[in-house]
Amino acid sequence: MNNHILASLDDRYLELTIMPTEQCNFRCVYCYEDFAIGNMRNEVADSINKFVDNALPRLRKLNILWFGGEPLLALRQITKISSHIKYSAKQNNVEYTSSMTTNGYYLTLKNLTALVNLNITSYQITLDGYAEYHDKMRKKSNGKGSFQTIWHNLMEARRSTLNFNIILRVHYSPDNIHQTITLIERINKEFSNDHRFTIFFHSIERLGGDNDDNITIFNDKKEKLTYLSELLKLIQPELIFQSVNNNYICYAAKLNSFVIRPNGDVLKCTVALNSDVNSIGHLNKDGLMTLDIDKVRAWSIPLFTENEKDLECPSISAHKLWADKSTIPVTNII
Repeated sequence: MNNHILASLDDRYLELTIMPTEQCNFRCVYCYEDFAIGNMRNEVADSINKFVDNALPRLRKLNILWFGGEPLLALRQITKISSHIKYSAKQNNVEYTSSMTTNGYYLTLKNLTALVNLNITSYQITLDGYAEYHDKMRKKSNGKGSFQTIWHNLMEARRSTLNFNIILRVHYSPDNIHQTITLIERINKEFSNDHRFTIFFHSIERLGGDNDDNITIFNDKKEKLTYLSELLKLIQPELIFQSVNNNYICYAAKLNSFVIRPNGDVLKCTVALNSDVNSIGHLNKDGLMTLDIDKVRAWSIPLFTENEKDLECPSISAHKLWADKSTIPVTNII
């Protein structure tokens, strides 16, 4: 069993993906979310703080990831939870890191400054080509474009002296290659001398949303990789995001990684939101989690089979196992 898998089993490490809201100010063409749940209630935020307080004495490291919806629509709850965790982690001498996936629209310099002070220092922001195509794919809920506001926020962040990391996730597809090239030229010009900014490319995919049939994707992996190779040649080398972990293990496969929805429901995966096997439990008012251990096992089996494909995305194997519950090994892994 390799060190990356052993680390994923280590109960001294805890990773929480917190969704403070499932509402969003965007309506991206390829989005799979249904925006069914609103902002997190105070009692759920309090339960998260209690859960973390209970866990901290045994931890060496705590990693909090903010997700949505658009998390910055619930900035008050982010502040409430983050300020508590920052203090408690320090009191327990636990390494505490935090990051956020955001569309960037509300990541103003004022908000960025406040978040960095709360130890939320890493951000992922998606751009779909340059202005025109981005505004077509990642439009606001009122139908208006979003690119110029996001770009303005990025420029403000660049001019600051704040200590942060922003990963620009650039989507590419057969439809937007020329717009992506224009975007790369701007990114090279504005960010190549700033180590706080990096970029990685990701192809647009059909993720199960209502608009999947209208999304153009690559015909095969070879075509996708050919486009990616050409894009990588255009970006300044220092801007290319370098993963420190070549043996990638999805957060959903990790034994001590949980997703908490705004209503307190506990999941393993942020994509299959309405899947039965993905709904593994609930966070109670006292800060304790009630978990369905068989479902947790279904997601964590790749840690023991060491199947690389399942480690990268355990969702398919988990759903297959849950469809035939008799195939779930009875070995106690939690």
